[in-house]
Formats: sequence, C-alpha cells, structure tokens
Amino acid sequence: MNNVGITVYVDNNEMSILEFGWLYKSWVHTHSYETSDIVVFYNPTTDKSKLPSHENILYVPSIPLSELESEWAYYPHINATYYLTLPSAEFLLGYKYIFKTDNDVFLTENFKNLQPRLPLFGLSAYASNPEVTNNLTRISAEWGVKQHFINVGATVMALSDHVLCYAVKQFEFCKRLKAEEFPNGEGQWPGWYLYVLNMYAGCLAANAVFSSNMTFGGLDVFCMSNDSICNTDYHIHAWHTNQDFSKFKWYKGEYNHIDREQLDKNRIDEYCLWIAGERTL
Repeated sequence: MNNVGITVYVDNNEMSILEFGWLYKSWVHTHSYETSDIVVFYNPTTDKSKLPSHENILYVPSIPLSELESEWAYYPHINATYYLTLPSAEFLLGYKYIFKTDNDVFLTENFKNLQPRLPLFGLSAYASNPEVTNNLTRISAEWGVKQHFINVGATVMALSDHVLCYAVKQFEFCKRLKAEEFPNGEGQWPGWYLYVLNMYAGCLAANAVFSSNMTFGGLDVFCMSNDSICNTDYHIHAWHTNQDFSKFKWYKGEYNHIDREQLDKNRIDEYCLWIAGERTL
C-alpha cells in the first residue's frame, strides 16, 4: 500500500469507462503508481474486462445510489459522493492521504510527490452567477456555516479521515439542498440549478468541515490552456468547453486525424490530447 489512495467512482456507461482511462494512462505515464494506488469503486454491472489491470489498482464493487433509490435516478453524479459514505470506503483509512477526483482528469509529473499540509481543493466556476453566490451566502447563514470560500472544486486531497468526514457532510448537504431548495423544480443553468447539486453541497461542506484551513491551486487546471505545465500544476480536469482540449470534440472523433507524436507534451492542452489519444471505442 502506498501513501496516497486516488479514488474515483466508475459507473456502467461508456463515458465513465473511457474517461477513467485518461486518469489511468496519466498515472502510469507519470510513474505516480510508485507513490499512489488507485482505488476504484465501480458499478457491479460494469464489464471489468474494459477496465485496466495493475497491481496498484484495487476495484471495489459498489451499487450506485441512483439505482438504489428512485428519487436519485435522475442524478447519477450523486454516486461519486455517495460511495465514500459507505462502510466499504473505510478501507481508504489505511492511506495517509486520499485524493478524491473525477474520471475525466489527467495527472502531471508534479502529482507524484504531492503531499499537502492542509486540505487542497481544486476550483470550479458554478458560482459565477449572482443568483448562485447569493443563495450560497443565504444558505450558509441559515445553516450556521461560516462562508470562507466559494467555487470550491470537485477534487480534494487531504488526510484520509478528513476526506471521508468531508464526503459524509457533502452527502448530507446534497439531500438537504434537494429537499429545501428544489422541491418542485430544477432551476436553470448558469443560475441556481438542481443538476449542480453536488458542487453546491461540496462548497458548503468544505466550509463547514475545514473552515479557512484549506488551500487551493494546482488541481482541476483548465484543460484548454495552451500554457506550459508549471511546477504547481498537479492535475488537469476536462472542463466543459469547446476549446481545445475539448472532451466533446474528442468524443466526436475530431482529433483522430492529429499525429499524436507531434504533440507538445509540455503544453497543457496538447498533453491532455496526447494522453487521451484517439477515441477507439
């Protein structure tokens, strides 16, 4: 067992499986398997032959909440929060650090030795609309959560017990937000929107659990940047964009004509494309 446990949830759909391949390939390319394991919680109906095998990858079957409870069937994103609240996730306490992230990400060579002193989060952009920021401020006051930060991202790295505590609070807040804020409708993006529930809950939970004792930077880096990877870029996220690198273009096969060996692996956008390669499934 290594010091760091990278953990994700892989559901039984092509997108989830393909995108996990990006994380896996970047983990291998950067030799991060020397310092971290990947612990994959997965839908038991998934064909495991489609998932990579490695001595430092552990697969844990975990039935998704969206299949267990009909009220969550509309929102499979909840599965990536729910699994960390289960007894099966207590295995992760054997690691000093948990790195909880999504599948559509790319590790850089800088990740290999990352061990932050304080909980480290990525950033997001769901609270760019005044309606969202106002609602998060209002709810923080109503719930007794002191608001230090907004736009807290989906990725976190911290001591293992801290991450599991955070996940429990995030899931609790998901349920409460759904009941109190969206009882009869779903709202509309980029305003207050039901389908961003896990991000709102994560923001509130991070403030509730860690207060001001968390840091940001180097995680969830923009995939569409044409800058060179710098020493503090640890992890790149496939944001929802049509700029290159765009996972939407990748899914359409729009990059299949590009010579992969001519890409600049030191440039963020081209590194992502180099890792992803051609879409073959």
